[in-house]
Amino acid sequence: MTAQYSATVAVQNMLQNREWFGKYELSDRYDRLTEEEQEYAYVISVSVVQLVYFIQVKRLGEWEADDLEEIMTYNLPVQIAAQPDFFEAVEPVLKGYLSFLGSEKLIRNTDGLIARVHEVAPTMVSYAANDNMWSANKILGMQMIYGDVSLKEASDLAEYEQTTNFGVPIIKATRPRPKHHFTGNVVELNDALREKYRKSNSDK
Repeated sequence: MTAQYSATVAVQNMLQNREWFGKYELSDRYDRLTEEEQEYAYVISVSVVQLVYFIQVKRLGEWEADDLEEIMTYNLPVQIAAQPDFFEAVEPVLKGYLSFLGSEKLIRNTDGLIARVHEVAPTMVSYAANDNMWSANKILGMQMIYGDVSLKEASDLAEYEQTTNFGVPIIKATRPRPKHHFTGNVVELNDALREKYRKSNSDK
């Protein structure tokens, strides 16, 4: 039986990620990331954790390799507005984070997850650079990033970043993270709308 999406569980999942990521930040694996990768690291974890639960209804710790492949070859590159260096940072950040979680016995099949991330990362970077594949929401976000359209009002921009862009800021992430970075504003949609989001660009 397919699990049902729950906004309550989604928030719990994000809080779990915040706790585990805080431990990752203190690890040697995190220190091996470049400064730019560290700038993006938490944002990457937020977007991937939200998307895997939103699309696959699987919490951090329940992931399978196919879950990450779908997110990395469709949702992230096609639907998330971000600059190229964000997508280039996804592979090293996820590999380091997954390796850490595996060493702490917090997730299973670590080697399989890391291998799949490595396998599909080049496709993700390529798709992210191909504007023929972008969703309408990503096009709007990219227009804001590159100044083709004015940035939304602060409240509207925050809403776009938290819901449409799954936690990825239009303005490049900075360190230290602002305290309000995770607000608990997790997207709550029914299964029909989730499926529509998942397949909205299948004909592009």
